[in-house]
Amino acid sequence: MLTKICLLIIFVRDLLKISKSFLLTVVFIKVLLLFCLFNFIEEFFLTILNVFTITNLLLNIKNTRKKYFFIKLLTIRYAIN
Repeated sequence: MLTKICLLIIFVRDLLKISKSFLLTVVFIKVLLLFCLFNFIEEFFLTILNVFTITNLLLNIKNTRKKYFFIKLLTIRYAIN
């Protein structure tokens, strides 16, 4: 449970950084918290979080070779799972 809370905090922090509309962000965060508290779509939330984090990392990597290497590592990780 603590891990989920930490991941949610990181997700919210990153979402606030890139958000254009603060009100939309607040509504989105409240909906996510509601779903997480009731544990309805835990897997869906974690998938969204993974995609958001991966996208953020890829946008921050300037070197193309590093970007392709990171994509290969992610592909291997998800192929194993």
